[in-house]
Amino acid sequence: QFTSYLYPGSVLHYKYDPSHAGPHVFDTFKQSKVPGFDPSEFVTYRTFATSKDGTKVPLFVTRSKASLERGGPCPTILYGYGGFNISITP
Repeated sequence: QFTSYLYPGSVLHYKYDPSHAGPHVFDTFKQSKVPGFDPSEFVTYRTFATSKDGTKVPLFVTRSKASLERGGPCPTILYGYGGFNISITP
């Protein structure tokens, strides 16, 4: 199963062929559909924030491509957790 910041849960199919030397090709076997959501309209990038003690904390930002073109402020939802050897990722 494959899931990313932009794509909902998908089950991919890979046919193993030892004679194939090119790039691996995966076919989408099943994919969750989210009505009204088009992942091509968004972009995700990784950046870092610095905590009070100077530790660099990695974070991923997912935003619409349109908001990048507009510039300026845009609504934000910040979610995450990490502590006690437990972390939550999408």
